[in-house]
Amino acid sequence: MSFDRKFVELLKDRLGGFKYEWTTADLTQVFAPPSYFDDLSSARPCMLIGARGSGKTTALLGMTRLARGEADSKHNNDLLAVYERVDSGKTSAFSGAGVPDSQWDKIFSHYLNLSICCRLILEIKECKNPSSEEQDYSSVIELLRITPQEPEPCNLKITIEILRRALVDLENALNDIQALDGIPLSILLEPIRELSSIAKQLLGFSRIIYIFDEYENFDERQQRIVNTIIKHCTPAFVVKIGLKDYGLKTRDVLAKDQRISHLADYVQLRISEIFTKQQFRDFSLRVLELRLQGRIPSGKSIAELFESLSLEEEYDRSVETSIKVRLENVFAGLQREGELSLLQKRFLLLESEFRGQELLELIQRWFSDDRSLKIRFGNYSYAIVLSDSKAKKNADGVKKLYPGIHTLADLAGANIRYFLELVYESVSEQYRRDPTSEFIAAEAQSIAAQRVGRRALENATDGALHGPAIKGIVIGIGRVLENLARGVHGRRPEVTTFRIRDPRPPARIEDSLFLVRECIREGLFIEAPITKRSGSHVPMTQEYRIHPILSPFLGISHRKKRCIDIYADEIQVLAQDTERGIKVIESRLRLGGVDDSLQSDFFSAE
Repeated sequence: MSFDRKFVELLKDRLGGFKYEWTTADLTQVFAPPSYFDDLSSARPCMLIGARGSGKTTALLGMTRLARGEADSKHNNDLLAVYERVDSGKTSAFSGAGVPDSQWDKIFSHYLNLSICCRLILEIKECKNPSSEEQDYSSVIELLRITPQEPEPCNLKITIEILRRALVDLENALNDIQALDGIPLSILLEPIRELSSIAKQLLGFSRIIYIFDEYENFDERQQRIVNTIIKHCTPAFVVKIGLKDYGLKTRDVLAKDQRISHLADYVQLRISEIFTKQQFRDFSLRVLELRLQGRIPSGKSIAELFESLSLEEEYDRSVETSIKVRLENVFAGLQREGELSLLQKRFLLLESEFRGQELLELIQRWFSDDRSLKIRFGNYSYAIVLSDSKAKKNADGVKKLYPGIHTLADLAGANIRYFLELVYESVSEQYRRDPTSEFIAAEAQSIAAQRVGRRALENATDGALHGPAIKGIVIGIGRVLENLARGVHGRRPEVTTFRIRDPRPPARIEDSLFLVRECIREGLFIEAPITKRSGSHVPMTQEYRIHPILSPFLGISHRKKRCIDIYADEIQVLAQDTERGIKVIESRLRLGGVDDSLQSDFFSAE
């Protein structure tokens, strides 16, 4: 096989710019149900939370595909799903113009009734059931407070036209506020309940699902109205929501002193938390295979095309020449030195220098399978590879290699769009370097990963309201973590997560947390519950890490490992002056020497 232009163009077409909506593929042919799909399509209201590219839209659209009876036999197809992407251009029309907010609430409620009923009646039509075509829908029309021009009964064809006209009239009236006075407004939920019940009885579906994607595009008042629908889901219908992190602006409903809450009213599915590493690896490969549908010229699996290296092999390829020469000189003639990899030699030499132990004694313990020594090697080998990289002398500027299809999946961080982008960029880079190659080299994958990471940061921050601030925070924390990784000796290895704290009861921690949440909202940080506690004046429940996709660009580990504290005021400094913020944090951590707070028990068996 060769990575010719034809194959590169095939990837570009089949991966569709890394969004399903942009592909030429049929969803019924390429939909891969994620591991959480059964929970998503269950009878419970659900909020599916994830960053851009995490696969929310495709998963939600997957329920509509299943609703038409084209399901994988393993999954429930006994449902009818109505999908709506929230259009910020439309939602912004329901405010201002001198109309009181309370009146806009009533108008928007009527709009939701009309919009949902209109979409559902079209789905009923698509089912092509003779009974549904002759069914009388007059009760729905009455609840929508529409006066039909046609005499009763209102069959399917007539009802579709009535609802379409009513929706168009309402949307047109938004541009002529006086015209709104002449439109009777329906009561929220009543028409939806009625039409849902009719659809279930006619078509035999176990449930009707209403899907609102990009929920963050509703403003706070509009979310209160949809939250009310969520809270009052009935056996006739259930609501599914797709939104970004922190896209839920309020949990309030229209009734005073009432809110929706997780488990009581809906189930929350956070994509970054519910995928295990192996589940996402399997899912991402399945998506890729379905998109390509066996069109790999060599007949190999896609995974076999990506060169993969063990940590020892990567170290051999990336280590600084001066370190390599020194290791060869130090270990020359020593007992069984030929049985040790270069990475193992480096570890044993660091252990000897730090602990003041004889190298020969450590070698003997190594070959006697000393458990504590092997555990320390496991803890520190990755950090050594990062620290000893010759990247700064490479023409490519790759600080570390990230080889193998599973590594690319891990870099994607449960974001399927990032994974597809990494695959495409890796193939393109290999084509540029050597179109006659039969595999995608580790270096090509790593350059591609660095490129994708840089682009992800730029896309998230360029033009964003708080773009410069969050970019400074991400780059600043990344630089601190990179510098920690360089100085393995005397410090914890692979520090990749952090907590926000303040040494004083305070102050500015809320301002700092706001900026951190903006980083999460833009997909630059990942948030998770704290698993290990440490002393702090401020109770902390969450810890954070830079999204793995940025790791190749920043030169840090992509794995979730050890944690440090970053103070709230340091976040503020990074946002305003990144270079100064880096110096402030590194001064506190004393990166020039051995930091007390990071003092490791270097090479301790943790």
